[in-house]
Amino acid sequence: MPGAAVPPVRERRPTTPSCITSSASTAAPMAPTAAPRVAQALRKQGIVASENRVARLMRAAGLQGRVVRVTRRAPGVHRFFEATDNLRVATAPPTGINQQWVGDVPFLKANGRPCFLAAVMDIRSRRIVGWAFGSDRKVNLTALAMQRAIRNRAPARELIFHSDRGIEYGAYHYRGILTKHGIRQSMNRPRCYQDNAHMESFFHTLKTEWIRGRFFATFAELACPGRSGQGSRAQGLHPLLQPPPPTLEH
Repeated sequence: MPGAAVPPVRERRPTTPSCITSSASTAAPMAPTAAPRVAQALRKQGIVASENRVARLMRAAGLQGRVVRVTRRAPGVHRFFEATDNLRVATAPPTGINQQWVGDVPFLKANGRPCFLAAVMDIRSRRIVGWAFGSDRKVNLTALAMQRAIRNRAPARELIFHSDRGIEYGAYHYRGILTKHGIRQSMNRPRCYQDNAHMESFFHTLKTEWIRGRFFATFAELACPGRSGQGSRAQGLHPLLQPPPPTLEH
């Protein structure tokens, strides 16, 4: 009505659920990213609050999310591996065989059980010069593959062998084998996994053409596919794996 007094508008202040305000000083920090879970927990307690409101109230109360940071600093281990440089970066591509070798140990499965294939490749010929199967990824497996490669090729001294930064290649036992035969060790630069692209490419092809889509009941079938009764097709899936596989090592 004209001339009627308009009552003052009461300002609506947001109410904060007591479970949020009471825990501001004692609860572990929770971030706004935790607001959906907090809102869900409030609804289970009969408190209706939207996720945006919970996030706003958490920010106002100074609550942040708990972040678990799993870090293990091992400076001595880093220094141990960083002492081995990547010799391939400053070295020209090989012009002949037995100048540069590379190696890796991928994870495989036989009847659901893990197994590993340690292989050594000659970069020039792209052939596997030594390899071995085993159920454990240890230095004994990589050492066996390298010893077979040395026995098969008898390389001259100053050969470069490149691999990832793994303990199976950085162990003193493995380094001793390389030193004994005059082989210069090279490793990937930190966080530069493409440095060993030759082996990565080989094992990608190997798994695609030989492993995936097939079932191996035993390690022996995986090492020698012809034993699984799948005929000549199984025996000739990858011609680079020559000579025939060595006896399975346990």
